Amino acid sequence: MSADVARSPSIDGGNHGSFTPPSGDEPPRHVCSKYLKKRPPDMYGQRHPLETPELINDSLELLVEELWKLPDEDQSGTQKASIRCPDIIESKEHRLMFLRCEQFNVDTAAVRMANYWKRRIELFGDAAFAPLTIEGSLNRDEKELSIGFLRLMPSNDKTGRSNIFLDPSVIEGRVYDNESM
Repeated sequence: MSADVARSPSIDGGNHGSFTPPSGDEPPRHVCSKYLKKRPPDMYGQRHPLETPELINDSLELLVEELWKLPDEDQSGTQKASIRCPDIIESKEHRLMFLRCEQFNVDTAAVRMANYWKRRIELFGDAAFAPLTIEGSLNRDEKELSIGFLRLMPSNDKTGRSNIFLDPSVIEGRVYDNESM
């Protein structure tokens, strides 16, 4: 067992700080904060984390540790972003996006964040290091972004989640150049 696992994280929010390798029938285990507690299943059977200041702070620390454990080639995008736009990549809000997406499974959040930065740099080049806003990196793409392909609907579902409408018919016949989207 590595010292990293024994420090403070629990695996899947279970035996705080211990690790039991899964048998072939068990789902894979993840590195999580010892403070991870999940709510009862919602109407879709999903168990969402109960976010507390302790969970958030511990998970943010663990995320940094997990990012450093990734292979060098996987870290290249996050390392470039740390140099070129530390205000974005090191912000609490930015890192929480990945933790929340992965239900506070820190190891998978680290992989998601590394993949995100790798693709962001691949797609936007030097513009990837500026905020991705219409006023910032996307200022030449305002027309494409406003055609209505994705629309946030005014009402939420029964659990309060947003509804997004995709309308591919609005992009048919559109021609984009290499510098655009």
